[in-house]
Amino acid sequence: EALRSAVCPFVQYFAQAIGQDFDLRGASVGNMVLAAGYMQHERCFNPIVSLFSSLIQVRGHVQLIVPCDLHLRALLRNGQELIGQHRITGKEEPPLTVPIAQLSLVDPARPDLSVRPCIDAPAAQRICQADLICYPMGSFYSSVIANLIPAGVGQAIALASCPKIFVPNPSPDPESIGLTLEDQVRILVHYLRMDRPEQIAVRDVVHGVLLDETASYPGAHTMRSRLKDLGIEVMTARLLDHDQGKIHPERLCQALISLVQRSPGT
Repeated sequence: EALRSAVCPFVQYFAQAIGQDFDLRGASVGNMVLAAGYMQHERCFNPIVSLFSSLIQVRGHVQLIVPCDLHLRALLRNGQELIGQHRITGKEEPPLTVPIAQLSLVDPARPDLSVRPCIDAPAAQRICQADLICYPMGSFYSSVIANLIPAGVGQAIALASCPKIFVPNPSPDPESIGLTLEDQVRILVHYLRMDRPEQIAVRDVVHGVLLDETASYPGAHTMRSRLKDLGIEVMTARLLDHDQGKIHPERLCQALISLVQRSPGT
């Protein structure tokens, strides 16, 4: 009852705001709540993020990278440009058939101009003080790389004295079409070093790649020695829940915590 009384007003506000022609098929109730709160708080995300975090009992702190209204722009290898996250995820529109060559942020009013807003001091400080930094499985470009583009993210990560681990998707990701596992690591490193490519070393931003010991990753059998040359360790653990066909959250957490515990100074 308490959750219903908190959520329903947001859903009702959203329903009134969108009008009768809005297509709700496939919509997420959580996204409706966030959108309604965003509009109610004069297009400010921080208040509704804090409220939503308490509603779903988040453990820890949810930090926005930048509070800006921006779009994703993907440049494909064939020269085609796509504006908007919904056009690259393979969910609302047909999956990509050509790999992404570059991802950037653009102002909706100037989609031809890439922007790199700066993160604020509190966000940088939280990154620097992390016990572990995980680049998680998910949509590779829109969920992981997009959060590394703002200025200051890579520099803050480089300054953090903690393990920095990439956990790639064990199942196909429409955004990673045409990419081997080594390609994904190199792309990740590229965006992490954008702040100061001449000063930030690979080892400053990625220490290891954590794989499921039973899953088949594209190109994984040939990449170990090349990543080792970059100073990146390839680790394996039993992560997949084969009944569900996805990574088991407790197994992943245990594997990550073990890396924190073996890290120097912890």
